[in-house]
Amino acid sequence: MGRPKTDKHPARLTVTLDEEDYKEVCARAERNDVSAAWVIRRAVQDYLGRSSSSVMSSKKPAGRLESRK
Repeated sequence: MGRPKTDKHPARLTVTLDEEDYKEVCARAERNDVSAAWVIRRAVQDYLGRSSSSVMSSKKPAGRLESRK
């Protein structure tokens, strides 16, 4: 089950994080059983003011992909 299907076409973006930020993103993803990409998407939504309620809402994906370590 993943994200709901929409008419929107997602865009891909590559970012470079310093090691400390990367470790924190991975740690938060692990604690919340979500992917690192999910954490980054939610952070962008929060930054842009488009997030609903809390950072770790119930709209997380069904499974979590392994993050690079």
